This record gives sequence, C-alpha cells and structure tokens, in this order.
Amino acid sequence: MWKSTVFTVLTTLLLAGCGASSRARNDLATLPVHPDLQCPPGTLGAGTPPPKGTEVWCEMRLATGALVREGPSIQWHPNGRKRAEGSYVADQRHGPWLFWYPTGNPEAQGSYTSGVKEGAWTTYDASGSRTSEGLFIGGQEHGMWTFWDDAGARRTEGEFVLGARTGRWLDHGPDGIAVRERIYREGRLVSQREL
Repeated sequence: MWKSTVFTVLTTLLLAGCGASSRARNDLATLPVHPDLQCPPGTLGAGTPPPKGTEVWCEMRLATGALVREGPSIQWHPNGRKRAEGSYVADQRHGPWLFWYPTGNPEAQGSYTSGVKEGAWTTYDASGSRTSEGLFIGGQEHGMWTFWDDAGARRTEGEFVLGARTGRWLDHGPDGIAVRERIYREGRLVSQREL
C-alpha cells in the first residue's frame, strides 16, 4: 500500500513539474521578441533582433500545422540599422511598407496588396533624394510617373499603362527645361525629337 502511495505522490510531483516547465516555456514564447513588434491576437513573435539576428515578425499556425507570417515585421541591415518595416497577411506583404539604406536614409515607401505593389510608391537614392514617384496597379506602373536625377532635378516624366510606357514622355535638362520628347505606344518608342 505504501508503495502505491509513494508512486502516486512521485507521479503527481513529476507531472506537476513537467506542467510547470511546459507553462514556463509557453509563457516565454508569448513574451515580445522586440519592443516595437506588436503582434495581433492569435499570433506569436518570432525571429531575433540585432545584434544576434536581422529580423523579427509575427506568425500564426494554420490548421495544417504550417506557420505563416501574419502581422508586423521588422528587418535590419547587418550594421543594426533598420532595413524594412511593414506587415504580412497570409505570408504575403500587405499594407504600407518602408525601406531604408544601411546608412539609415529612406530607400522606398509604398503599399502592397497580397504581396503585389499597389498604389503610390516613392523611391530614393542612397543620399535620401527622391528618384521616382508614381502609382502601381497589380504590381505594374500605371498613370503618371516622375523621375529625378542625382541633384534632385526632375529628369523624366510620362505615363505608364499597366507597366508599358505610353504617350508623350519628356526628358528635362539640369535647368528643368524640357529638352527631348519621346512618344510611346504600348511600351514601344515610336518617335523622338529634341526640343
């Protein structure tokens, strides 16, 4: 009888210890991996921030057991400066994203819809000067676009229709005055003249 009592007590203590250990691991898993990463309900933080890692993100487990990114993500360059910040939905970039060069200057900003560029986008050179600005529809340039040179002067402007240059495009000189006109039809250059 005393053997069965000892066995019961030991088994209870062992199971209680394992449960506490398991709870501690689960509690640690829910701690934020970075103070700027705010995971939505139903997701957990993953990844490793600098100096030991270069990315943190939120993820959720699907019914199939697969883990997918869901919610915010922060990425860093090897030098520890922020590289990109945005969100995922169903493992694809979705919503506004910001990108930076290793120097900390902005590289690009725009939005994604289900992993595809959508809406207004702006790009910058390594010094932080704007280099292009326009719209994307379904991952393709669409509408009026403007491009700037290294000195920040407007260089070229024209229209895209679903990724293809169309209509009148103007190239500008350093003084901002139009120096060349190019005409495109369905992405093909059909005429060009100096102004």
